[in-house]
Amino acid sequence: MPNYPEIPDRLLEIDELIISEHWHIDLDDDCYFRWERISGASYLESATNQLIANLQIPMNQREANPWRFRYKAPAVRYSAQALSALIPADWRDNGTFVPIPPSRVKDDPDHDPRVLAVLQAVNPALADVRELVLLRENAEAKAKNVCAYRKCHRVRMAQESTTSGSLREQEVRNEEHRM
Repeated sequence: MPNYPEIPDRLLEIDELIISEHWHIDLDDDCYFRWERISGASYLESATNQLIANLQIPMNQREANPWRFRYKAPAVRYSAQALSALIPADWRDNGTFVPIPPSRVKDDPDHDPRVLAVLQAVNPALADVRELVLLRENAEAKAKNVCAYRKCHRVRMAQESTTSGSLREQEVRNEEHRM
């Protein structure tokens, strides 16, 4: 297995000491993380960066570079193992986990469901994992400093129907999400 970071004893919370590094998060938000990526460092310089690099191996590498792609599944399993150890039982049993969508729509051949795969591999299983946020159009991968309004413009929300219990997609209206 590649050199991955140790699984910490607990989740870390974004607080007033590091909130300035996350302009899109308010102090009122409860936001947790496991490890911290070293910006500008390569995968060789940090075990966390290596894990993230392996998670982000593009789906097209399955055929183009199978030797490289073989690191993706172990990265998903290791991330799930970490969440399995860190998620409190109350969250596991009563929370709803919504994976952040990748940069490609579901029917794009480069769509990468890695965050969903991590959540689905948590053991014991999470009681409620739902893809409630979906892309309407492909986006630039790893786009930095994109305003929340532009991000909202690219997504649609899946919403449970109160009559049938099935999911139906509802596009997010730009007017409702202007910031």
